Amino acid sequence: MKNYRWCWTKRSTATNLSSLLFRFRRKKGVDWQRKSFLQFCGSVGTLKEPKTCCMKKFLLFTFLVPLLFSCSKNSTPKETAQEFIKALSTSDLTTASSLTSSDTKAVLDKAKKETQNTTNPEQSFQLSSLTETVKDKSAEVRNDVIALPLVKEDEGWKVVLNEALLHQIQDHEALQAMVRTKWEGLQKEYEGRLQVVKDYVNYKKSMGALSPKVTVLNDAISGLSSPKDWTRETLLTYADKQQQLNKVIDDALEPSAAANTDLSLNYFVQISNAGDRIKSAENAYHAVAETAHSPVYAPLPFKATVNVNRN
Repeated sequence: MKNYRWCWTKRSTATNLSSLLFRFRRKKGVDWQRKSFLQFCGSVGTLKEPKTCCMKKFLLFTFLVPLLFSCSKNSTPKETAQEFIKALSTSDLTTASSLTSSDTKAVLDKAKKETQNTTNPEQSFQLSSLTETVKDKSAEVRNDVIALPLVKEDEGWKVVLNEALLHQIQDHEALQAMVRTKWEGLQKEYEGRLQVVKDYVNYKKSMGALSPKVTVLNDAISGLSSPKDWTRETLLTYADKQQQLNKVIDDALEPSAAANTDLSLNYFVQISNAGDRIKSAENAYHAVAETAHSPVYAPLPFKATVNVNRN
């Protein structure tokens, strides 16, 4: 009879399985009876028999796989969302599929096999700041960067995936770069208009005392400058001041009888053209910002209000 030697890699696991994995072995004419599994295995060894090695792998699979499924089943919505984001952002579609709701798994067919994301998902999606809201068998996990709907199935909490969420995660870094570029373009247009308005006010000063409305315009542009470091708060404050400047400009640029004989009309045209470019740049930036969900480059509130009113 062939000699067999059983061994296990973890003593804690061996202790739990001692009643299931005892075997008889014959070695040097000594018959082994049932003993504690720790004493039976001893130190980690090598299984030399191919069939015995296969049996070991089978037993590992038999006991560890249910344990993994049990852990997944007991995960909270937040934990499920975190693991899903990590998997999808690195194109680990097997893990992502196991965490996707049964009726939305088909969305993964449109997922990229490889992504260009290089930043750690923990940082880029600020996973530690995620919060969960649970109601019966539905939940939402969100922060300033991302929001994920979840549903509880027999196997545990699963992410309800859609194409927008799929692209938001897999194209996250590309979207962040795009929204930053759009903001830089919009800021350039804001600064360009500001310079023309300053030139207009200085021209009016050279013509004599400022009218009350131009004085208000001068006060408005005096307190308007770009911050050195952009945050979500400073960006929204800056954009809001630009909207207030729009109203002040409309009131201050009044046609006059002398407009055709001085440079006022020229400034009116420049400021009007700058306003048109700003509207176009605002629309382009806002469209990307709504998709990117950047923690810094937020959608423009006044654009969202306009869209709601149109709908």
